Amino acid sequence: ICAFSDVASTYWGVGYINYCSNVGAISGYPDGTFLPDKNVTVAEFESMLVRALGLTEGKTLSYPGGYIAIADGNGINDGVPGDVGNDSPANRGLVA
Repeated sequence: ICAFSDVASTYWGVGYINYCSNVGAISGYPDGTFLPDKNVTVAEFESMLVRALGLTEGKTLSYPGGYIAIADGNGINDGVPGDVGNDSPANRGLVA
């Protein structure tokens, strides 16, 4: 069983999704969905990475600005081309 209404218990990635949800790295969408087959945006990736690294401890952050500011402040965006927008797909090269 998954915490997100649109992820079936038979979905190939349900274990990974549940783990990431349980440790707080992902939160899904406000309507309770995860949209597992949707492309991840740069802003979504940055927020997941910031959470996974524990950089949100004790902070209430706005999305996406608060997460992007923390990513910037911790050098996570160093080397990311300036023309990459927050709503751009987070391709493999950017994620790496």
